[in-house]
Amino acid sequence: MRFLTYLLILVLVVTFSCSENKNLDKGELTYSEFQNRLKMDMNYNSIVSIFGNPSKDAGSGIHIYVYPLNDLSEIWIGYTDRIMYVKRVDKDQHFIENLKILNSIGIITGPDLRMCACCGGWYILIDGINYAFDTLPADSKIELQNEKFPVTVRIDWQLSDLSACPDKRIVIQKATRQ
Repeated sequence: MRFLTYLLILVLVVTFSCSENKNLDKGELTYSEFQNRLKMDMNYNSIVSIFGNPSKDAGSGIHIYVYPLNDLSEIWIGYTDRIMYVKRVDKDQHFIENLKILNSIGIITGPDLRMCACCGGWYILIDGINYAFDTLPADSKIELQNEKFPVTVRIDWQLSDLSACPDKRIVIQKATRQ
């Protein structure tokens, strides 16, 4: 009898200690949790330690970790050896928006004068990595054609859809002169 009591207590302890991750898989995460806590430099283990295991990996070629949210939308994290993109989709898997999670300091170093299909635009250095981008938002009030480089900026950005150009290309959603 004593053995059964201990076994029951053990089962209850294990059940309650695992309940947090089970709830995450049932869509109890919120969009704001991802906005506030997800950082582009996180590795897979860091993502899982904060948000739990993804409900599935929908990727082919790269991992696409799927996290259901409490509003029935989902967060999709495109991942290789680093986070490539973060998207929010509705319950029918239609794109809603890119997650604006970065607020970085970047140094625009000048134009990309190479001549190739995925070339052109401008170079920007962020955290020691050179990226390319095509344009700044109109409200940034920075006219790249008339600037003297380098130009230091604070930006919100996202890696672009890498299907066409698999190099380090980004989309800048917000930019202000630093």
